Amino acid sequence: MDALTLLLFGRFPREVGNPARKIVYNLFSFSRFVDLNNGFRDVYVCVYDVKLNIDKVFIEIDAPSLEKALESARAMHLKLKALDLPHIITFSGHRGFHFYILFQAWIPPNVETAKAVIKDIQLSLSEGIEYVDRRIFGDVRRLVRVPGTLHPVTRRYCTYVPYDMLFEPAEKIVDWASRHHVIDIQIKKLPDIRELVDVDYIPSYEIVPCERPDFPRHSIPRDIYKFLSGIIRPCVAEVLAADRDPPHEIRTDLVAELYWLGYGEEDIVEIIRRLRWADFDEEITRYHVRKICEKALLPMSCSKLSTFVRCTKCGWNYFWASLAAERERESAPRRTREGARRNSVREGLCAGAEATVKPHKPLPERNSPSRV
Repeated sequence: MDALTLLLFGRFPREVGNPARKIVYNLFSFSRFVDLNNGFRDVYVCVYDVKLNIDKVFIEIDAPSLEKALESARAMHLKLKALDLPHIITFSGHRGFHFYILFQAWIPPNVETAKAVIKDIQLSLSEGIEYVDRRIFGDVRRLVRVPGTLHPVTRRYCTYVPYDMLFEPAEKIVDWASRHHVIDIQIKKLPDIRELVDVDYIPSYEIVPCERPDFPRHSIPRDIYKFLSGIIRPCVAEVLAADRDPPHEIRTDLVAELYWLGYGEEDIVEIIRRLRWADFDEEITRYHVRKICEKALLPMSCSKLSTFVRCTKCGWNYFWASLAAERERESAPRRTREGARRNSVREGLCAGAEATVKPHKPLPERNSPSRV
């Protein structure tokens, strides 16, 4: 295994995937995994090790064509160069580029801080760059293609790209990827990640609670995808049907939507179990579901969600919009200055939602929750 790949992925234990995930505990196991799968399957490795040593930030460019991807890669490289941020670039083997921005290793106090810091940097560095995959921002368990492995569809290598090659025609990139290349990159000093973001300050957002509706309970059908497509936003259902490893934001939104539809912890965990996510762990899932329910986290607005999904322009409306509007009308005569401030926050959270509620299909009643 070459020196650059060891620089990027040389900390263990670390998750790998093809795409089913497992953990490798040393370099020997990692190399063996790559050798056994290379050329036959997609070979992926997690950006970060299990202990979450944040030693890089990953940005992916995925465009409709290699020519467009190349234009975006040039812009990204020039931006990183202007900021004097050391970075390694790989060609994905298809029509994309992977950027690894290197930093001194930093261990965050918890996983949520890691997600917030990484996402903040990704948002900042990718601003104004087209075809950056923003759905993966903040994903600390992101799997990426291992450099030096063969793309099983295109039969081209995921390989390192020297900076000057970004300014060559796309055909030159295709020829370059006919075999794996190891390049020489001089890195004088790794920057401290705290130079870009204050890791001790993670902004908190005020979430105004709404009354949770009391919908009738019902059994969970066997066809989980058809069932979900009838009760949650179609764009979210579309991602869940296509991806067995959906982004963190989609998972969180799913739980929030189900919670505000009246589902409890047990039912939500059971629904997620039936989705058969590649990394499903009941204990971890239950922990996160419980936290989201305890906080009564509201689902993402459509404008924010559109960053992670293909918006279907469904015109979906939310019951919490009418709840907030009703409370607004009731409190208007006796509103204080402080009350006005709170209501303005509530209006902001519900921005874009209609005052009327999209009617839900009646759900069959049941006597007790379903259990496995």
